[in-house]
Amino acid sequence: MKSFHLLMLSAIALLLCTCVGRQVSTSIAQEGNVWHIKTQIPYYDDRYTHDVRMWIEGDTMVDGLVCKRLYKHTRLRSGDDEGTLLMGYCRQEGDKYYQNGELLFDFGLQVGDTFAPRRNITLVVKAVGDTTLTDGIRRKCLMVADAAYPGYDTFRRDYWVEGIGSLQMGILTNDFISIGVMKRLLHCTHEGDTVYRYGETVRK
Repeated sequence: MKSFHLLMLSAIALLLCTCVGRQVSTSIAQEGNVWHIKTQIPYYDDRYTHDVRMWIEGDTMVDGLVCKRLYKHTRLRSGDDEGTLLMGYCRQEGDKYYQNGELLFDFGLQVGDTFAPRRNITLVVKAVGDTTLTDGIRRKCLMVADAAYPGYDTFRRDYWVEGIGSLQMGILTNDFISIGVMKRLLHCTHEGDTVYRYGETVRK
């Protein structure tokens, strides 16, 4: 009987260790996060298609705040390589993610709230909940839509997911690329493990 109790305690301890190991940070601004994004000018061929890789690496101080460095590498489908650029810095405080000093995502927003994270666009929150993606981790999820086109939610909507950002364009913003260019988040990884792949259904 004593051996059985010891065996049960060992199993419980192993289970607890496994659960602790599954705990992940839901911060977007954490080292190990990588976004692979395709950008393309609509109706043009692959010569105008870019494969963009963005990642977070290293710390920096900005106005007395500890931030993370944000890098971007762009390669054209034509074969040209634009190389790696330091695009700026980012940080996260609670539900709020800041990029180059501007608030880009706020996971504390509620249904009906409006938000203007990028120039020339105002978003309205249509739904708030949780979702489970490739990595099996439950993450907070907001469905947002262009406030200027309330009748076209199906075509002009996006999902924000904790630890990832936008499922449409990752953390890429119009400050990095021209307005009118199509952006598509192909996949997002954390420390080499896939978190999200394009085409995945947001499950609640």
